[in-house]
Amino acid sequence: MSDNWSLNGGVAWRGGSLKGLSSDHSRLVGETLWRQRRGRDFTVEDLSARLELNGVVATGLGVHTLGFGVKAYQLTYGEKWLRINPTAANPYPIDLFNPVYGAVPSPTPLPFTDNLETREVVTLYAQDLWEVNDRLSLVAGLRWDDYSQTIRNNRTGAVGENKDSPVDYRFAARYRLTDALTAHASYGQSFVLNSGTGRTGAGFTPEEGKGYEIGLSGAWERIDLAATVFDIEKTNILTSDPVDANYLAPVGKLTSRGIELDGSVRVGEAWQVVANYAWTDAKADDKAFATDKVLNVPEHSGSLFVVGRFATTHGTDWSMTAGAAYVGDRAATLTTDGVRLPAYWKAKAAVEYGLTPQVTARVEIDNLFDERYAASSYSALWIFPGAPRSLRASLRIAL
Repeated sequence: MSDNWSLNGGVAWRGGSLKGLSSDHSRLVGETLWRQRRGRDFTVEDLSARLELNGVVATGLGVHTLGFGVKAYQLTYGEKWLRINPTAANPYPIDLFNPVYGAVPSPTPLPFTDNLETREVVTLYAQDLWEVNDRLSLVAGLRWDDYSQTIRNNRTGAVGENKDSPVDYRFAARYRLTDALTAHASYGQSFVLNSGTGRTGAGFTPEEGKGYEIGLSGAWERIDLAATVFDIEKTNILTSDPVDANYLAPVGKLTSRGIELDGSVRVGEAWQVVANYAWTDAKADDKAFATDKVLNVPEHSGSLFVVGRFATTHGTDWSMTAGAAYVGDRAATLTTDGVRLPAYWKAKAAVEYGLTPQVTARVEIDNLFDERYAASSYSALWIFPGAPRSLRASLRIAL
């Protein structure tokens, strides 16, 4: 619109479906797994739009970078499930250590869930980044959501409806203490609608959160360091139901506190070592759950990578990256059985080469040593393996 003001927006439409049958875990009896048979028929369609005005205003008290926006969407989500659970008379079993697939005829699943969810949401938001001077900058943001969410149980005719207009905000500040040291702090709130219904057939209230962080960063010749302390509290996060892991249930309150450390060191003109570490103390506060553990959240995690950048003989650059990421042991279940996912290291490597100033080729390998590890879990019987070694090649062209 001018040198200081711009207007941008967009419209998107998406439709999709997921259909199919599966044989899934139910219970473990000795070395035999009793299975359930399930069928899915999901459909989704949503229409969304956004319009945002951004501008820069200089005043006698600094420079304001302003943003104002409106976005809206309509969502229709159909969720149909078929299911039949195992019984002692018909356990639909399979041997864990000597599985013979197809040896037992698959039972026919029966109608189980038939929900239709619709949403209509309008959001207004505004933000101001105020650069007071060359040392101090402040951020303030405000968001208003007006939503209507309806979930209809087509089997019973019951209709559940959520309507509200919450207001959330965020504040942040950054101050350069010296030419090398900078301090920052922020506080914010979050709001996310939850889909689906629980074990009783009722819908879920929205997920809400609030959190703050305080940090200090330093930049010296060849060395960059940063440390951040954070505290986040959320309510109504969905996780596996402690009564029946085939359903989801909201956690009353979940807190996550910890420290993040980041650093990089440049060695010579070509090499750089980059490392990070996070300590996280995550706990759930809900008497409906037998433990205060949080699924899939490690207490310790981090990574260490070495990056080298070099010039080619034809005026471009090439680089190589090698290192590994570490994920500590985590809770695999919310029951008292104490099952945990073991810690693991996963190595990665990549090479990038500038064929011409406009064309760059890249090859990267994930899980370099083909480590076998548990990536995440849903319950003690639903543990998902990590991806094996994978190679990806890509070509980037800049016009």
